[in-house]
Amino acid sequence: MNRIYVGYARVSTREQNEERQIIALTEYGVPKARIYTDKVSGKDFERKNYKRMLKKLKRGNNEINLLDAISLKQFIDSTENS
Repeated sequence: MNRIYVGYARVSTREQNEERQIIALTEYGVPKARIYTDKVSGKDFERKNYKRMLKKLKRGNNEINLLDAISLKQFIDSTENS
């Protein structure tokens, strides 16, 4: 079974930089072309690129792993404690 990694990085303001999240996602194996980013408040659910990403995800024979900053940190923490 092939794995497709898709990442999502979000920061709240234009002054913040999502680069650390992108680096963490690429180090995990997510290609930059499959990382979607938004600069919007966490309270704002009108996230243009998040919605774009969801539209591109398709069910099929591939395992899709959607990683964002929170799930990536939880994954790293769980593997370090195993």
